Amino acid sequence: MEKEVRLSIIITPKDMHHFLVKHTYGGVSGIVGILISVVALIFLAIGYQHNDTLKNVMLAGIGALFTVVQPLQLKLKAAQQVKLNPMFQKPLLYLIDGSGIKVSQMEEEAAVAWEDIRKVVETKKSIIVYMSPVRAFIWPKEQYSDKAVQVKELISQNLKKEQCKWSKV
Repeated sequence: MEKEVRLSIIITPKDMHHFLVKHTYGGVSGIVGILISVVALIFLAIGYQHNDTLKNVMLAGIGALFTVVQPLQLKLKAAQQVKLNPMFQKPLLYLIDGSGIKVSQMEEEAAVAWEDIRKVVETKKSIIVYMSPVRAFIWPKEQYSDKAVQVKELISQNLKKEQCKWSKV
């Protein structure tokens, strides 16, 4: 008999926030943004006494941009996205097997073949299955902890090793 795993996933604002933070800060632009903010805060700390008020305000604003403002925006965006998108109001049912991943909700159903999956990334809290840079399944581990090993095995059996970025934790 072919191996399969079934998951029932409800995305919460916390899950969406975790995904958005990972997606935003996981790439080069996110790292550059953090570096810009840190450098601005260092310049502010070093030159605070000698800078004029406008320069201090600008440095503080730039420093807060990627370290305070953007994380707050992501938290609000996550809450709004989950609240306003009907897809997140009911569980998404996933069937993972040798042919790919089928997702269904109420009378809607879609299938994704293994060839259409770009990469899989495991974080401390989730497994994220990317079909494109902007389309992904988010599977919070706390919702299927008893099946996590089976999920990883099935994915690993059907994707190339370089497509799977498993956490070392």
